[in-house]
Amino acid sequence: MKRLSLLIILSVAISSYSQNKSSLSSILISYSKSAQNIERIKYNVQVIDTFVNGSVWNNKGLALIKREISDKLFGFYFYGLRYDINEGNIYDGKNELWINRGDKTYKIEKPGMGYLGSPGGQMIAKELLFPDTVYKNVTLLNETKNSYILKYQFKDDKEYSIKNSTKIIEISKKNFLPRKIISSYVSLGHKASFQMLISNLKINSNVKESIENIKKGLINYKIKKESQPPKSLASEKAPSFKLENIFDPNGKIELPKDKLTLLDFWEVWCAPCIASMPEVEAIYKKFADKINVIGIVSDDIMDAKKLVKQKNITYINLRGNKDLIKSYRIDRYPTYFLIDKNGIVQKEYYGFSPMIEEDIAHILKEKK
Repeated sequence: MKRLSLLIILSVAISSYSQNKSSLSSILISYSKSAQNIERIKYNVQVIDTFVNGSVWNNKGLALIKREISDKLFGFYFYGLRYDINEGNIYDGKNELWINRGDKTYKIEKPGMGYLGSPGGQMIAKELLFPDTVYKNVTLLNETKNSYILKYQFKDDKEYSIKNSTKIIEISKKNFLPRKIISSYVSLGHKASFQMLISNLKINSNVKESIENIKKGLINYKIKKESQPPKSLASEKAPSFKLENIFDPNGKIELPKDKLTLLDFWEVWCAPCIASMPEVEAIYKKFADKINVIGIVSDDIMDAKKLVKQKNITYINLRGNKDLIKSYRIDRYPTYFLIDKNGIVQKEYYGFSPMIEEDIAHILKEKK
């Protein structure tokens, strides 16, 4: 009798497991189909971002997205508007338009992946059109009267020092599309989370507006003149400095004058900076005692120390400041300078490039 009861219990458990598994699979399929059927979508959104340094952004806005399979950058065009600053952005496959609805001006820039970080780009929920397909696992976390709650777990990203990366998506039973998205991860021991609360969602024929019409509405706006970028320091005398080593605040280090020096201005929050650190380390090791390599970081020094240790960086890293950043005319990260032993800036680079190593080899060859 006990054996029969145990078999019945196991049978029920296995059946329940199979139903749950089948349910998750059907939810994912329905979500994928709903996303694929979207040609145009409009919605209101609240974005709550909690960064690793503890600061919080809580912004509201709207987004209008048009699927465009020929677009190689995003796979869609969009218009996004942030209510708090009354600024919006349009991406039409050719240009990026930064729109200020307050003073009725706009400026045009060349497209780039970083455009999703613009005020309007922050309102874009890519998960509405493109469900995640690359992940470690996904589970059905919960089911409510009106929604399914899925939890995605992703592999750690050692390159960017990201661990415990997850995404919780609440799928509406009405249309099988996300109504809430919560992404989170841990970086250098600090947790960051990013929430998107989606409402008033309209799809395809229910979307009456178009990106083209919004662009036409700019006819009464003035084009904003671009501010001039900082003048390059190339061929000029490099500003001198006396800075402390991030691991030794008692000693001050000056700009070396004994040989060629590569300066690397970076910050902890800069993903391209972190990604290029091993490349800079490789240059340092390759040219051994023929050059100096110095990193300069100004913010989040405690996390900078963790990152340098984690990446096994052996070149010196110094603590920068606002005056130094201003004197070197830094307006983006990472920025690199090649400075000869006479203190003259030979080369300046925005973002890491293989040209850095090539230029070092060329200059060293010329000095022989």
